[in-house]
Amino acid sequence: MKHLLCLTLLLFVTFSKAQTGIHTPSDWVQDAFFSKDGNKCLTISTAETILWDMASKKPIWVKKTADFGVPYKMLYSFFTTADPDLNFIIIRDNTSVRNLVDLNTFKVTRWNYDHCHFTSDGRLAVLDYNFEKKNANKLLLIDPKTFQSEVIVDKIGSMDVYESGKKIRVLKKKGDIYDFANGRTYDVETKKFFEESPGPIDKFRKIYFYKNGYYIVYQPNEILVKKADNTTFKIKTHNPNENNISSFSQRLCPTYDDPETVKMLEHKRVRDGYYLSFINTYNITNGQLTETFELTNTTDKANQVAKANELQKNKVWAEEQNKLNLPENVLKRRLFQLQGNFYYNTNTKGIYYVVPGKPIYEGDLVMMEALHDDPKQKMEVYEKIDNLENAALYKYTMRPKSCTSCNGKGYISNSYKRTVADYEYTTGKKLVETTTRTNSCGNCGGCGLVPNY
Repeated sequence: MKHLLCLTLLLFVTFSKAQTGIHTPSDWVQDAFFSKDGNKCLTISTAETILWDMASKKPIWVKKTADFGVPYKMLYSFFTTADPDLNFIIIRDNTSVRNLVDLNTFKVTRWNYDHCHFTSDGRLAVLDYNFEKKNANKLLLIDPKTFQSEVIVDKIGSMDVYESGKKIRVLKKKGDIYDFANGRTYDVETKKFFEESPGPIDKFRKIYFYKNGYYIVYQPNEILVKKADNTTFKIKTHNPNENNISSFSQRLCPTYDDPETVKMLEHKRVRDGYYLSFINTYNITNGQLTETFELTNTTDKANQVAKANELQKNKVWAEEQNKLNLPENVLKRRLFQLQGNFYYNTNTKGIYYVVPGKPIYEGDLVMMEALHDDPKQKMEVYEKIDNLENAALYKYTMRPKSCTSCNGKGYISNSYKRTVADYEYTTGKKLVETTTRTNSCGNCGGCGLVPNY
């Protein structure tokens, strides 16, 4: 009887654990954020976005991620950044989605800045671009509630937010590369700049962060903990990184409530279209797994929903593939691959730039600029797309260089002199004729430019 009771309790505990998750198993959790007090956790998959109460491990609310403007389809990934109190998120992808979401009212606002990240004071650090000249960008801090902005510094090239939004690194370009040696760091709390040479900075993926004197780094299937005395300690993750899900499917979750623990978003692939997601907590000092928070619902009802989701995604995928394979769309993709690039014609030795943003003309003609070292001599020309894709005829090159044989002129002049008549003995004069012959430069084909491989 006692053994039967123990078995019943064990089954009850196991069953209860399976019920803790909410996320549909058809979609792995792509990101997770904890509030700075550790009381709340936000988890996001392509199917659902959930705000959890960490004391009870129960959801405060559950929303479809599609309600935030994210398309629900196969092989889709996005980037997110959340404020420290989990009141707002920015959710964006590599194409058209870039939305600010108020997690209290669920209002979705189109966000016009591409390079942005929440800081520790709840504002958004934004790089305001100016493409007219080098080092003309601005660092802004924008309040997501009022949209009021503050210019922190101008005349910069780039910025990155790190240490969970406490610091912002700004850089200028020196020539064509960023001058890391002379970068400056802005402290959000003190509102002052200071000189610092930080470690690696990661904008979107949670791969490393600092916590209570520890430098915590994610490596495939393990967490590297570097202590103040430079000694290191490795923690093996409970679930291996599922590369067939995503190269960065595992994710560190920075938290500051318990100084001796580190949390990791992990996954388990059961089969294609069926994934389990967990947040595992490890002890920093001994590497032991101290807690597993299961995020996925594995009940029969959830499994039925997962199957329906997979059917829906497969249908959308098939429709998209059919659309992508239409002849006009295939042609657009071929053109897009060429546009914005420089090409060297192996027959004429000319250098050409394929003009971006222009359509195909007369079914197969691509607009190009025939370049010359003297910009005034460049010409608008057209070439058949099949010829441009012929690697034997057109070779891709980086931005071309001036021809050293003709100094960029495109031609070479040779002059020689000869005496026509010598009257030095009678009139004191000598008649000399100068002949100049000009030929197209054989090195650059007359364009004054050579390829730069």
